[in-house]
Amino acid sequence: MRSEFKSFVPKARSSEEFVNVVAPFDGAVIGKIEVANQVTVETALETAHELFQDHSRKLTTWERVAILEKTIELLEKHRDQFALESAREGGKPLVDSKVEVARALDGINLY
Repeated sequence: MRSEFKSFVPKARSSEEFVNVVAPFDGAVIGKIEVANQVTVETALETAHELFQDHSRKLTTWERVAILEKTIELLEKHRDQFALESAREGGKPLVDSKVEVARALDGINLY
C-alpha cells in the first residue's frame, strides 16, 4: 500500500491529508490518496495556466509521441498489476479489468 505523495504539478505541495481507498468487496484498505486542499488546487491551476502560456516550454509532436510510447511500454509491462488493482478498487471481476487495460492500451495507441 502506498502512502507517499509525489506532486505532478510543479510548486503544488502535499496537503498532508489522506483518505483511505477501500475495496468494495470487503472494505479492506488498499491504498491512500491525498486530499487536495484549496491552496493545493489553486497552486496547481495557477502553475498549469503559467505553463500553458509559456510557449517556449511546449512539447514538440515528437516529444508527445515519445511520452505516449513510454506510457504504452510501461502499461504493457505492468498490465497484470494494473488489472488487479483496478479490480480491487472497483470491486469487479479481474477479467473485466483486463479488458479495460487492453482498451486503455488501444486508446493510447490511437493517439
